[in-house]
Amino acid sequence: MLITVVGREHVLLAGPLDFWTNRLTITNVMFNSGAYGAGKFVVGAYFIYYQSGGSQLRGGALFTSADGREWRSTLDEPANHVLFGNGIFLAERGGDNSWIHVSTNAEEWISRLRPGYELHGTVSRADFGLGRFWIQRETSTATFRYSSTNGLDWKLESTNAPNRTIQFAGDRFFAKTDPILQSFDGVNFIPADGWPRFDSIAYNHGIWVAIDSSSIPGAPPPGTISVSTNGASWSTVNVTGQQGNGIELYTVGEHFILTAGSNYFFESTDALKWTAHKVVSGIRANYSRLTGVIYGADSLLVLMNYQEGFQKPVYTAFSGTILQSQPLTAAAPSILSASLTPALTLREGPTGAGYSIESAPSLSGPWTRETRVFPISFPYVFLAPGPEPNQKFYRAVPE
Repeated sequence: MLITVVGREHVLLAGPLDFWTNRLTITNVMFNSGAYGAGKFVVGAYFIYYQSGGSQLRGGALFTSADGREWRSTLDEPANHVLFGNGIFLAERGGDNSWIHVSTNAEEWISRLRPGYELHGTVSRADFGLGRFWIQRETSTATFRYSSTNGLDWKLESTNAPNRTIQFAGDRFFAKTDPILQSFDGVNFIPADGWPRFDSIAYNHGIWVAIDSSSIPGAPPPGTISVSTNGASWSTVNVTGQQGNGIELYTVGEHFILTAGSNYFFESTDALKWTAHKVVSGIRANYSRLTGVIYGADSLLVLMNYQEGFQKPVYTAFSGTILQSQPLTAAAPSILSASLTPALTLREGPTGAGYSIESAPSLSGPWTRETRVFPISFPYVFLAPGPEPNQKFYRAVPE
């Protein structure tokens, strides 16, 4: 993307993932997960409050948006995981006797107890793969794995799945064991010979990407990414030395996204060259952590949670924020030259926001609509073209 700075031929190269707009911030809320489908975003959240004994969860909500800009609560229930598959949203909290919430329009929700609610034990996160939703529950003696095509009717599967976190990527499920196990039907797991140990894995456009954030003796350094096109021969690159929570791989269009449990993320198209993008800055950035990435409506949404402890008086501040990138589809570049006669002034707007304008080679037209991003303070003045050839006139577009 080309961003024009006022002055003759001063052009700054930047991209849509370099500029972010705050779409929603709520205090005492932690955003956890989200999904996009059927033209809607859905994000799950907890309400969280601090008491003298520590932080306490107090319910939650599901938030829905058609464009990532305007948000509203559509269900007053907490959710750790939000999935979309088969034209259906599924949201669930995790834990023991919790509920599953299902919707086809992200507006009206049906709630059911999770499958296996009568059992005691831990619950792995829900997942979607091979055309079905999956939930796994582990007890001290057995592993129970359930599947459903609609999120309401569940089947208990006969499985040899281990008591480990399971993730779907590409055309199969992986069990994060050592060595790694894989399953092509979701129930029968076999050794994944030749696959490296990983904490998160993704597949996109014929490329497998896996990251190991552990510090096991003899293993690659924490943050090592393994890349392969066939699952047999692997190349490695170290992107981040961080380890622990927050290390997660996502696919976004033609891009891979790697979160690092901080206020920034890494992006790559080939998984070998990675670019860091910072989402929030300032003092609060040191206490902010990116917890989710959602791709939809030609943009990227990130979920950012802020948590900071204070000593006098003793309390912890919480807030959750949803930020949206600029459109990922690049607009045709143009250059605006300087002159003393202003042609158009934008009086106000959020820094980094996109605006629709029209341009033409002359005042008689023809006029062409364009989208531009202006990451500077307002008012912003467009200047009329000078004597140089091949310049454009600009005018505002009624919204």
